[in-house]
Amino acid sequence: PRLSALQKKFGNAAINLNGSSYLSAPPTEDLDLSTGNFTVDLWLRLTVNQVYNPLLGVGDGNASGRTTGWMFGIISNELTMYRYDGTAETRQSVAWTPTLNTWYHLAVVRDGTALRFFVDGVQQGVDQDVSGLDFSRVDDEAFYVGGNFWVEAGSQYNLNGYLDEIRISKRTARWTGGFSPATAAFENDGAIVLLLHGDSEWDASGHNRIL
Repeated sequence: PRLSALQKKFGNAAINLNGSSYLSAPPTEDLDLSTGNFTVDLWLRLTVNQVYNPLLGVGDGNASGRTTGWMFGIISNELTMYRYDGTAETRQSVAWTPTLNTWYHLAVVRDGTALRFFVDGVQQGVDQDVSGLDFSRVDDEAFYVGGNFWVEAGSQYNLNGYLDEIRISKRTARWTGGFSPATAAFENDGAIVLLLHGDSEWDASGHNRIL
């Protein structure tokens, strides 16, 4: 992955993934979404629509070729929230086919026992029942952006496109109905546990880093 100033939603750059790599970070309990309310949202510009388009999540492939943890992505033209606890998997999905080279604001929101998907502030499909589901890691799994989603075939898939303004919020359902997406970069607040602007700056050592 690299930063690109050619395609960006806000700020000075966006994360550019070319289908052969991804971003990862060490595990943290902050990204265990657990059984409470949460909101995962980001901006996406897809350049190639594959069967599996992983956006972000917590988990890695295991011997059975599945993921322990959760993953938000697009699978077979369905917005999908995937969960595997080491024994059983669940997939909440709604149909949606993206247009290539177009920026979209995507969000998945848990509000009590309901899970909702939004594209540009419009709910897609109906409420999904997530009663009793725990969106936590089973093991000490890392966080991935744009890849490392393992499915039944046991193969790795990586996103081909751009991501900007990635945000994960816990203990809050930011939207329970239609809304207008933000018109500027997100600002931090008490509910955010991860905020990745996709911008860049040069650090004191002369290295370019993602903000």
